[in-house]
Amino acid sequence: MSVVCTGSIAFDYILSFKGRFKDHILLDKTHMLNLSFLVDNLKKRRGGVAGNYAYNLALLGYPSAVLATAGSDAVEYRAWLERLGIDCRGLRLMDEEISATGFTTTDLDDNQITGYYGGAMNLAGSLGLDDTVPDPEAVIVGPNAPDAMLRLVRECRQRGVPWVFARISFRICPAPTSSMEPAAHGCSSATTTSSR
Repeated sequence: MSVVCTGSIAFDYILSFKGRFKDHILLDKTHMLNLSFLVDNLKKRRGGVAGNYAYNLALLGYPSAVLATAGSDAVEYRAWLERLGIDCRGLRLMDEEISATGFTTTDLDDNQITGYYGGAMNLAGSLGLDDTVPDPEAVIVGPNAPDAMLRLVRECRQRGVPWVFARISFRICPAPTSSMEPAAHGCSSATTTSSR
């Protein structure tokens, strides 16, 4: 049995600026920013929470599967995940779309300016549990298109599949035994989970 990892499959562009943003932002002009930085370094990295969850589970030797949408530019990313032993039957590469992409510029003070494009991730609501491994042990519902996240939580509840809702941080909470039972103490925020 595998843990199904959902959320974004993305590419991250990391840019290093060898200056300080504060030297280029005029406090009395913050209502009309227009900045350009000549960066000293650019790195492209595989990213996205679904890929990161599955990768880390694979490092631990735990079976994992990806359920996500990515662009046609993610062929090599998919092959890399498969070489790690990650089940990618649920990773749909969408024609005429590009993968979710983040651009982060970091200055010498570790301040960051980031832009994020959802790309093919915005189509993830078209996928459900029937598109991945049968009988998953659990599902990690990571940041994704909102309709995809809602669908996966609903399907997990209907099928009794344990799930973790992972926003920025996550914790595992027991599921109520009925729909009328309140959540466990401290398990009512948006960053909590429900299982079985």
